[in-house]
Amino acid sequence: MATVYLDPLKLETKIIQLETFCANARTAANFDIKSQYKNDPVKSGGGLSPHITAIVNAAYVLDGRAVEIRANKTKIQQLSSNGLAITEGQGRIRLEVPDDSDALNDSSKFQKWAQASLDAIDLKRAEEGHDENKRNEIIQRIEQNKTDHTYASAFVDRYGVENVILLPGVTYSNEPGKGVENTLPDPKLTALSASLLSNASQTWGAEKSKQVSDRIRGWLNEANTQGRATRLNSVLSVSDAYYGRTFLGTLANTLDDDPWDERLDDAEHRGFSDSNGYTLRGYSTDPV
Repeated sequence: MATVYLDPLKLETKIIQLETFCANARTAANFDIKSQYKNDPVKSGGGLSPHITAIVNAAYVLDGRAVEIRANKTKIQQLSSNGLAITEGQGRIRLEVPDDSDALNDSSKFQKWAQASLDAIDLKRAEEGHDENKRNEIIQRIEQNKTDHTYASAFVDRYGVENVILLPGVTYSNEPGKGVENTLPDPKLTALSASLLSNASQTWGAEKSKQVSDRIRGWLNEANTQGRATRLNSVLSVSDAYYGRTFLGTLANTLDDDPWDERLDDAEHRGFSDSNGYTLRGYSTDPV
């Protein structure tokens, strides 16, 4: 883990100083431009003009950096207020960033990483509170970022790979002891799950791919959840999702270690063995 420390008040003071410096530079440059037309010995078209232009341009660049720094500060404060960073004494914030994340490479990647973390937490809260309107609002935000590798990887980490696979939803049986065979609950959400998982997997090396594969294997092997493999297969079979080769190879090798009972693909047998409503019609319970 990489640790980032932030003192919001001190940083805000520095940002204001930088903005003031830029404003003063532009004011001075404007004064020099006017002076060239009022008995200034340096005539317009030469002399100070190139330098004044350079000053003005540099001031705008620094202004942009100030905006960028403040945006990152605000995002860290949002992470802290949502329990994703720790507020220490005197208001200082400590943020842990995974080593396998590229969130600290530049500001744009950090913004994507942080937003994914916030969206994952917000989505969990909306689901726990059964707030469908809030959930749909968050899903729209996720849709806008699903193809960004940094965002997708951070979202899968924070939300949980098994939850990403189940994002389309689960239908439960009303009849005790029996599951339900469903068509896809929501094809758009299945495509969203595939996009998140595939784009995230393209950033994973051998170690990360093994960690995720082992987590999926453990999730599939929990009691009375044979239908989960159909959920995994529905996500992996989305046509325009391109998974990282390292991840796919590792996942296949990991899941191949477990024996598969072909009877689980029999509808009658499956109905009594999967009481959680995970099973999807048209998809095998064989994960490989």
